[in-house]
Amino acid sequence: RERQTGTGAELAAGDALADRLAAAAAALAGLDQLRADVDDQRLDRVAAQARYTAMIEAGLAAYGAVSAAADPELARQAGALVTLARGREAFARQDALLSGALAAGEFNVGERESFTQWVGVRRSQYAQAAAGLPAPDQAVLAETLAQPAVAELRRMEDRIVAQSGGG
Repeated sequence: RERQTGTGAELAAGDALADRLAAAAAALAGLDQLRADVDDQRLDRVAAQARYTAMIEAGLAAYGAVSAAADPELARQAGALVTLARGREAFARQDALLSGALAAGEFNVGERESFTQWVGVRRSQYAQAAAGLPAPDQAVLAETLAQPAVAELRRMEDRIVAQSGGG
């Protein structure tokens, strides 16, 4: 943690990054126990996902510290990429909830509510990220999100959200 050169902002960003990396490492130290708890069915699907989420968020916080660069344009673009990563993680959580429900043969109220929340998070993260991307990348993201498969995904999400009472 010894840094003797650099601007105050660079040094502060370095300290923030080191702190967040330490927090991520501490969170990940519990991964083996979490896996054992899941394997032994000591957690329901929502509780397991919440614990995995805490670990993932610790890692994403480290990425956020990296985006605190001295160059404002670089920081804006890095922030947009972190936000896209958060959106992708929200989508992975939606997928995990649906996969678990399909495997169990049921989609309980808590899982539907959690799914609904992750839909909102993902959609919000993608919209927020688009604003921070350079114009050519905004166009690529918009084109990707306009694909028929994405439209079908949105319709499926909307049906589930409506069944949860969230739409």
